[in-house]
Amino acid sequence: MIRLHRVRTAVLPAYCLPDRLAREQELIDMALKEAGKSDPKYTFNEKFWSAAKEQLAQESHGKCAYCEAPTSTVAYGDVEHFRPKSRYWWLAYCYDNYLYSCQICNQRHKRDKFPIGAAKWAGPDPATAVAGALAIDPLVDDTTFQQFLQDSTIEQPLLPNPYYADPELYFVWQADDVVREVVVQPNLAHAHATQVYQAVQECLDLNRKELRELRYQMYEWVSVVKLASRSPQIDALTATRCAAQLARATADQAPFAGMARYFAATL
Repeated sequence: MIRLHRVRTAVLPAYCLPDRLAREQELIDMALKEAGKSDPKYTFNEKFWSAAKEQLAQESHGKCAYCEAPTSTVAYGDVEHFRPKSRYWWLAYCYDNYLYSCQICNQRHKRDKFPIGAAKWAGPDPATAVAGALAIDPLVDDTTFQQFLQDSTIEQPLLPNPYYADPELYFVWQADDVVREVVVQPNLAHAHATQVYQAVQECLDLNRKELRELRYQMYEWVSVVKLASRSPQIDALTATRCAAQLARATADQAPFAGMARYFAATL
């Protein structure tokens, strides 16, 4: 996982007011219908968030925002609800609750999981909720946005949102040259890394076998280039090429860039 950045100027009008009013009224009506039920059944308009996928994929560089595996070239990818819509109905149509994910992370692993460290965010009462006020408008001013972030962190979410935090702070990586795999582990220098790591593993299983093996291919490339760059025998042109290769491997666009950056800095 690496830090992502939203391009606010690319947000479609459907996710902003006043276009969002009708969709939020649908959410309120739905929540009122299911109010009081022990197992509410919510239904949503999937087409609403599907329209955001192309832009979200660009912001995620065609990679899953969670596992960093290349997604857009081999699969359709999903618009993932960071806070699951089945548990946070009022955020189902909230643009700031969306990110781009591979189907394996989203559908097989995360699903409706969302570990928290405090009481769950209650959200609005559907009996008094007003359409247009359920979620933050993606083009609002910074003061309103900061208030939204403050409200959303009260429940102490343990899964890092790559749009609002730097996930790289929580993790370190370990390569095994015998089995040719790389695993992610908690960065014990960070106070909350163990909790975050456990949440990530519970929700996403980022040490699943196919990821361990794919990461090793990138690790091997980075380690060889690093080794070559240290050699006193290389000429200036080769040194420049090594630097360019490392820059390419650690760029946001590269697969498993977070891991590559770690090894580029520590090998």
